[in-house]
Amino acid sequence: MESIGTEERDDRMYIMSSGGDKEGHPGFAMYHQDNHFLVAVVSTGDQYWTVEAVAQLSAGYWTNVGATWSKQEGLKLFVNNTKVGDSSVIHTSKKKSPLNPAQVMLGCHKTSTNKTYGGFNKRASMDEFSLWRQALVGDEKDKIMGGFRDEYADMSDEKLRELLNKINTADSAQADSGANIANMLIDEEPDDSDGGNSEVSSTVNTPT
Repeated sequence: MESIGTEERDDRMYIMSSGGDKEGHPGFAMYHQDNHFLVAVVSTGDQYWTVEAVAQLSAGYWTNVGATWSKQEGLKLFVNNTKVGDSSVIHTSKKKSPLNPAQVMLGCHKTSTNKTYGGFNKRASMDEFSLWRQALVGDEKDKIMGGFRDEYADMSDEKLRELLNKINTADSAQADSGANIANMLIDEEPDDSDGGNSEVSSTVNTPT
């Protein structure tokens, strides 16, 4: 008789992972659980943080998912730049070795003690992955949304509006750029409450 550990369960469909889990493997992971929940985990080895939220992914549409973490603020989970869950609760675990060499995996997961790739995400298309060394706050949060381009970052609002007025919306590529520029022009109050040491994001398309 064989007992299957939690890290070996096949009901997790991973979006992004560096080998982190709740069993002491350092790193991070983001995945779907039981087809209903979106889960994020960050582990330092002997400590971990986790957030679970009811999945808010619409079939047939692109959805941006992201997470930010720091020891001070805990772990926060976002869908389309809207916070859907957070936790500052610190759990303890028995520290294990990290992946060596370090890896970031897209659509799958493995650990240093279970080196067989698993948790394959076969039901979704994924694009525009990004990793940041610090939390993005205020206007910087536009960077985790799909289609962000660095060349727009230093442009004034006047210049962005000028570009927007020249866009041909009949051209799909130009229309995508226009949507991104319009998003950057939305006047939002900076929110400094999401400070942290790292942030990950991805855009996921769930098929019908």
